[in-house]
This record gives sequence, structure tokens and C-alpha cells, in this order.
Amino acid sequence: MKASLALSTALATTASAARQSFKSLSASDRTLLEEQLDKWKASYGPIAEANGFFPQTDTTSARVNGHTIDELERFHHTVQDVENATAANPGAEFSPFNQFALLTDEEFKGMLVKSFAGQNFTKAAPLPELKNERASKKDWSTSKCNSPITNQGKCGSCWAFATIGTVEYAHCI
Repeated sequence: MKASLALSTALATTASAARQSFKSLSASDRTLLEEQLDKWKASYGPIAEANGFFPQTDTTSARVNGHTIDELERFHHTVQDVENATAANPGAEFSPFNQFALLTDEEFKGMLVKSFAGQNFTKAAPLPELKNERASKKDWSTSKCNSPITNQGKCGSCWAFATIGTVEYAHCI
């Protein structure tokens, strides 16, 4: 478990170091990324902002069509991560469209650590001991919960009658 965590952390660090910059994209790829970021801001921007997942922006920072360079770089990195995850897991489905898309890896990890802070999952309170009072015998056939015997005829669906009987009994209890 620890080895796989260390390996995944190392791979994530390597992948983040090898990421392509937004500025190195072609003009058509930049336009496509800007359109995707517009879509993300319309759908997930309010959720991200309400939960504190929207990066703090400098009002004097450079802008490209209403987006800061930082936002474009962050979203581009998320798109690259999604592409890498899709390539590594062809049977799975990934999307950059979620409220965490503009968080860096470090910000996301920090948010996760804070969300579980103060919780100790290894030291759970012991369950109280229950009294072991069981009847030595129980005749379930005389219970008021038993339905009358049903004539199944030549149906062949005894499993259905047994299931209905079980559900009726459970409902009665």
C-alpha cells in the first residue's frame, strides 16, 4: 500500500514536471482550451468559488480573453492529467469538468488533508456488549407474520412464492 502510494506520488511528480505549458500551444489549441475553460467556468466555476476551490487571482495579472494566464495553465494541466489518465486506463472515463479542475496537485492534496484533519479512523470506540439472550426454541410456523399457504399449481416459479413470503414476513416484523 505504502509502496503504491510512493510510486503514484513519484509518477505524479514526474508527470507534473513534464507538462506542456499553455503558452507552447498552437493558436487553435489555445482557442479550444479557452472555450473549454469558458464552459468550465459557466458550469463549475460557481461551485468551485463557493467551496474555496477557485484560485486567488491578482487583478493586475495578464489576461487572455478574460482568463488569467494562471487559470489557463491550471486548466491546461488538468486537461493533460485527464488525457494521461485516459491513456493509462482505457476502460475508465475521466473529465476535467469538476469543481477541482483549477487546483494544483499540492492545493488538492492540502485540501484533502484538511478535510480529514482531527479524525482518527484507527481508534474507534468499542461496541457495547450485547446480552446474549436467545430463546432455546422458536416455532416460526405459528407466527402471526406467516401468510397462508399459496397453491402454486403447476407454475414452476416456487422461487417467486418463496421470495414473496420472505418479503411479507420481513415487512410484518
